[in-house]
Amino acid sequence: MRLGLMSKFSIISAVVLLFTMTVFTFFNISTLKRAFMEVYTHDVDQLSETILRSTYDAMLRGDVNSAYQLMDQAGAQENIKNIRLIDKSGVVQYSRNKGEIHTVIDKNTDKSCSMCHQGSDAEVAAPTMDRSRVFTDAEREEVLGVTTGIYNEEACYQAPCHYHPGDVKLLGVLEVVMSLRGIMAQVNTYVYNVLVELVFLILALAICLNLLIRRLIISPVNTLLDHTKLISRGDWQFIKDAPPDEIGELADAFNEMTETLKNAREERERWAATLESRVEERTRQIRQMQSVLVRSEKLASLGELAAGIAHELNNPLTGILIHASFMEKYAELSEELGKDLATITAEADRCARIVKNLLDFSRKTEPRKAMNDLNETIDRALGLVEHLALFHNVEIVKEYAANLPELLLDAGQMEQVFVNMFVNAGQAMEGSGKLIIWTGLDVDGESVVIRVQDTGKGIKKEHIGKVFDPFFSTKGASGTGLGLSVSYGIVEQHGGTIEVYSEEGKGATFIVTLAV
Repeated sequence: MRLGLMSKFSIISAVVLLFTMTVFTFFNISTLKRAFMEVYTHDVDQLSETILRSTYDAMLRGDVNSAYQLMDQAGAQENIKNIRLIDKSGVVQYSRNKGEIHTVIDKNTDKSCSMCHQGSDAEVAAPTMDRSRVFTDAEREEVLGVTTGIYNEEACYQAPCHYHPGDVKLLGVLEVVMSLRGIMAQVNTYVYNVLVELVFLILALAICLNLLIRRLIISPVNTLLDHTKLISRGDWQFIKDAPPDEIGELADAFNEMTETLKNAREERERWAATLESRVEERTRQIRQMQSVLVRSEKLASLGELAAGIAHELNNPLTGILIHASFMEKYAELSEELGKDLATITAEADRCARIVKNLLDFSRKTEPRKAMNDLNETIDRALGLVEHLALFHNVEIVKEYAANLPELLLDAGQMEQVFVNMFVNAGQAMEGSGKLIIWTGLDVDGESVVIRVQDTGKGIKKEHIGKVFDPFFSTKGASGTGLGLSVSYGIVEQHGGTIEVYSEEGKGATFIVTLAV
């Protein structure tokens, strides 16, 4: 069974209060009862003195009957159970209980005597409380007995009625036995009142403690618990109006924890929301790097193959060109044979150019870099091609950014790159269109971007991924498929990238990015 904090506190408080009040009540009642008994004992002792003084004259005259009558009248008062007069020999001379008159009291066994005869000699003047005793009489009633000594005064041992030697100090004792019914009734009434007050006090304390604890502790703790449950369901609630105490500090710490959890969850949700796009972007980058690695390996392998083929074909082609050129000079040749030799010379020359391109492709010449103005490099490359027949009806638009930083590059190799892109653009536009050349910095300002855009026929979607592959050409037999591959290698050696974007029928855009 689960006990709540309030239940535990109530039980512990009730036990502590009950124990504390019980101990307090016990000592309070004991002290009060002792005080009542002392007062009552002194009152009884005063009554004994009064009786002795009332009978004093009768005793001096020797009028014993008058003295006994006075004792009878005094004993008739309410609550007086018995009055006994005992002489120094222990003989009961008077008692309201007539059966014990003239009986001898044993001072060693009778409790009324043992109060004074505790030693070898009797105490002549004992304190009042030492001369009193509480006992149960024959009627099973609790009573108080007080003994008072009758001392031998000068008037006594000089009186004519009876003579007592002067050296005798104690003549006898007077014992008054009083009922404790009244005093015990008062004590019981007080005990009842104290118990009632105790119950009301415990209830009042319990209610006050309950209200205070509920307001100062239980209510704030329940608020914390409710907010904890809300937070577990994703409802980010903060505690307001926290008290300026330890509970308030706990509430402030709870609010800080809530804020931290909220931020962490929002961050996790943002990551989860963008995770797919991040994965896709990373996958694209990995694929791009894999494509670059595959292309690099392919270029390296084809470069070795091209170098071998070029060296093997270079010497036979040179012999064919030399001999064909010599044979063309013979006058004896017929016209038809001269045309055939001219064809042989042209085709051999074409093969020689292919071999030269193969050698250029395979050499991977280390660039000789120097600080150069990129815009001037592009202008020089453009000056090599803009007068070709391909560009007679082509509008060339220059959108150069001013104050571009100089770049560390091989100007000759980069001119070759731009010439290849310009020639490809002119061939794609088939002699008419618009060529836009744009330069500028990227968003971060850490790279220079060159964009070459034409309005030609564009590149088919399935061919875009192959345009930088060696020996791939969209021009058929008229192209070697090495220009863009060589350009790709040069840009890569300069630590840059080259990309192409195209849509069939809407032209193509080549973008070169070089680090500043």
